[in-house]
Formats: sequence, structure tokens, C-alpha cells
Amino acid sequence: MRKSGMSLLPASVFLLFFSCVQLKEVAQFSATCQTSLDKAASGEYGYYNYCKDSCIIFNSTGKFLADFTCSCKDHLSLDTILVIEFNTLSAYYAALAKLAGSGTAVNFSPIGSAVPAGTYGTISVTQDESTAVGALATAIGVLVTTKFKSTKVKEIILQKNDSVVALLQNLRMHLDDLKSKIKNMQDKYLKRVNDMLGDTTHADVRWLLISDCKERYEQLDLIIARYDNRMAVLGKIITGQKELFDHVDDLKSESLKKSILGLAGNLIYLSNAKN
Repeated sequence: MRKSGMSLLPASVFLLFFSCVQLKEVAQFSATCQTSLDKAASGEYGYYNYCKDSCIIFNSTGKFLADFTCSCKDHLSLDTILVIEFNTLSAYYAALAKLAGSGTAVNFSPIGSAVPAGTYGTISVTQDESTAVGALATAIGVLVTTKFKSTKVKEIILQKNDSVVALLQNLRMHLDDLKSKIKNMQDKYLKRVNDMLGDTTHADVRWLLISDCKERYEQLDLIIARYDNRMAVLGKIITGQKELFDHVDDLKSESLKKSILGLAGNLIYLSNAKN
């Protein structure tokens, strides 16, 4: 997983890095988006993990190990696609921070291959989603070599807003879909354990079932909380992107500065939250 070129810092310290930047609030918000997206991209539990676990938990008729073996190739491909989308958005905001005049070092790692439209398991990646990734990837190559110019910042925000918003919304939709699947699987797991507890009178068996269930249930709780956090991060970035677009004719307006600095603080808090 790519390492961010900037560390997560308290808002008061983070602001000092941008004290001499021409559009320092835009640069600060964009750089904070980058670090937040980098961290949100590193989901420990994805579609592949869900596929493997659900193959066992939802199978009530299997008797042998082979009965609980599923092919999760499409789910692994989908996990890879989501990481590419996170990385593309991260690189876009890193480039926007640079274009806005950030004097800090920004890490531009390879974005990755294109995102092909298609169906992966039960999830579809639309052509619009694929096109949005391609449009941003193309823009990033130009942004990296472009020096600060306020009119260029305005131009990029106007030209790429639709692609950025579409990609952010699709990512949040995918995360919400997987979170719902994990929650449904958690409920099914608890029901199956309770059914087994009702069928046995052996104290040792009951203790093992309860102990294992408690540990696994709490693990799934943490995974679900992590997905709530990742979706909240995307929500704050979507709000900030709208603010940039709505104020594109006056990127130095006080209302925009106040709004995106507040959102940057929210993102730092979410990225440092313990889940």
C-alpha cells in the first residue's frame, strides 16, 4: 500500500506548512484529502474476505470441507479496483494541493491500471465509473508538471468536478454495500450460534461456542465501525469538493476558507479515530 507523503498532524500544526501558500486553504484541504484517502484505502477486510467467510456462515447444508470452498476471484478483482479508485482520488488531491501552491513534498505513486467496467460477483462497475477513473488519471499526469497558477486551479476544479464527485459517490456506494453484507452475515452468524446453543446441553461445548462467538462478533463490530469511518471520510470530501466547485470563482473567499478548513479538521479527526 502506498505510503502518504504527508503525516497526519494536529490542525494547528498542519496549518503552518501552508502559511506562505498562494491558495493555502485549498492546498491544505486537498493535502488532507490525500492523506485521508490513503488511510481509508487500506481496508483490512474487503469483498474477498467477505466471500470466504460468507461461504461458511450462510452454508447450512454442507458436511465436508469441500462444501465450504468458494471461488472468490471476482471479489478479489473488485477489491483491487476499489484500491485503484482510492489511489486515483488520492493522487488527484495531492496534485491539486501542489497546483494550489503547496510547498511541501507530495508523494505521487503510480496510480495503477485502468478500471474495467463489468460485473464482479454481485457488484457492477459501471462504464461511467470506469470513465471517471480514466479522466482523473489523465488529468493527474498534467497536474504533476504544472506550476502554481490560480486560473489553472479554477480550470481543473471546473473540468474534473463531475469525475471526482462520481468516483467519490461510487466508492461510498461500494463501501456501504459491503458494510450491509457484513452486517447481514454477522446477524446470520449470531443466529446460527444461538441455534447450536439451544441444541446442546454440554457445558464445555456451550462455553466454546459462546467464547468463539463473542470474539468473532466483536471483530465484525470493529470491521463495521471501520466502514462507517471510511464512508464518513468520503462524505466530508464530497462536501468539500462541492464547496470548491461552488466557490470556484472566488477561491479566496472567507466563507470557503472557513468551510474547507473545518472539513480538513474533521478529516484529520476521522483519520486518527480509533476503530
